Amino acid sequence: MNEPDDELKQPHDDEPAPANSFLDRLEAANPEKSKGETPPPSEDDASDEEEDDEDDSIDTEIDDELTEEEPLFPPLPWNPPSPPFEEEWLVPPPRPIDKSKFQGSYELDRRLQISVSLVTGAILLGVSFLPAVQAAGLYLPILTWLTWIGLGFIILAAIINLRSGGASGPYRYLRDGVPMLVRCRAVSVAREGSKENPSFRHQVWIEHPDPLTGEPIYQSIKSNSFTGQAFADVENSYRVGDYVTAVYLPEAMNESLTLYGFLGLKKDFGLIKTSERSEWFESEVNFGCAVAWIFFGAILWAIYVAFRYWPITSIGTDMLRWGLAGGLGIGLPLTIWHYFRERRKIRDRRSVRSQLGKETAPSSAASSLVGLPFSLAIWGGIAFLIGLSMNALLDRSPEVARPVIITKLIEHESHLLGLPSLRDYRIEYHFTDDATTRRLLSTPADIAKLRGGNAIALVKPGQQGWPWVNRIVPPAP
Repeated sequence: MNEPDDELKQPHDDEPAPANSFLDRLEAANPEKSKGETPPPSEDDASDEEEDDEDDSIDTEIDDELTEEEPLFPPLPWNPPSPPFEEEWLVPPPRPIDKSKFQGSYELDRRLQISVSLVTGAILLGVSFLPAVQAAGLYLPILTWLTWIGLGFIILAAIINLRSGGASGPYRYLRDGVPMLVRCRAVSVAREGSKENPSFRHQVWIEHPDPLTGEPIYQSIKSNSFTGQAFADVENSYRVGDYVTAVYLPEAMNESLTLYGFLGLKKDFGLIKTSERSEWFESEVNFGCAVAWIFFGAILWAIYVAFRYWPITSIGTDMLRWGLAGGLGIGLPLTIWHYFRERRKIRDRRSVRSQLGKETAPSSAASSLVGLPFSLAIWGGIAFLIGLSMNALLDRSPEVARPVIITKLIEHESHLLGLPSLRDYRIEYHFTDDATTRRLLSTPADIAKLRGGNAIALVKPGQQGWPWVNRIVPPAP
């Protein structure tokens, strides 16, 4: 990227005052929009806008619609730098592509998508052969399809590699594209989408001389769309007055024209990530993906445990003990780790914006602590269910027979889109000396042996001292 013209430096030096909210930062980063257009609504104006006759479901106007007329730029002399382009553009097309030199966001995201798909496929394929998962398929039929779902993710990884690798996507610009020297005349942010779910694009108005007449031509170029935190994690390094490289495909100049820095091919070029990815980032994401699938499996296991191994006596005090151990031992440390991670991201964002000469809105990582009660509750519940599982699975004590009366045998199958989605096999009963109705998750084979009425519950004392029913069988003849 080349130095801006002196005539255009002064407007950029007049930085806006620090913003107080995300939308204020958006308005401050969009001077062209704030001068001639209606700024994005603030939180104070939200109640007034709700009284308007406009339908809230209508998408907000995108920047091209808001800027109905081309901005008026004062004419400036065209003083191109030498050499005008980066070295990779000095080779005539088709150009060779050495991906080791292009480690921008596009290549990192491409590799991440492939690795996450492979990890997911391997996990699902591996667990599909576990006896516990095959047994659980009796109640949740989709588990019997895990082998095919896992293979599907592996095939998806191959498709992503074929479609986004080689000379496709942004790499096609690098191989066949035509570079063009342009000058940035305005830098802003375009907001689009609905009011409830807005998205944002970095926008640059460029100028280049007409090849025939020499008259300046002005065009608006937008980046890909960003939503939520993804937009806050990216900064536009283009400045007013910069001479920069635009590139287009020969067969579709108007439709394909974009800025080189918007392609995401080079690191710290054009659109810059405010938080640096560590060298272990891909491994961290894959580990997080594995943890997510394990957590999902733990939820399914928790449902099974609650119906299958729930004690027949009150365990309120023990439940609280296990819950506190899990919440304070796992939930609290994870929340603290998340807090310091957010502090690092905020610090990195401020550093990048400072290097670009931009103000940073006040922000704090304290909001990450809001989820502490939720984290304590979730991990406390998980810890208790682990204790519940240990109570039954590690119980090696003999069974004790207790007479029961069966009041209902439940066999039910639910369907979703015409396919079986959930099967329910339960025995509803109560002990002869206790009228409290209880339910036990069972199997079709065990239910087929029962006819209602009198039966025998085989009770075990439990590894944690929580008595539970192992099976219900017919009475002895």
